[in-house]
Amino acid sequence: MAHTGALPGLEFLPLDFAGAAAAEQATAAGVDWRHAHAVYASAAGQGEGQVLTATPEAYDGTGVWAVDICKP
Repeated sequence: MAHTGALPGLEFLPLDFAGAAAAEQATAAGVDWRHAHAVYASAAGQGEGQVLTATPEAYDGTGVWAVDICKP
């Protein structure tokens, strides 16, 4: 489990208008709205890191590097 003391080491990407519009399009195409921003950031080349998630399978086929936080 991640510790909140690690938060300064995390980077949160902004969701500007272009990102919001792309996330809406991804949602309309069937991507869950909770994952659409990460999919947009990955496709736009904005994120060079990983997405920490309890549901990495939700990102299958999207190009997002998902890290399962539930694995020991």
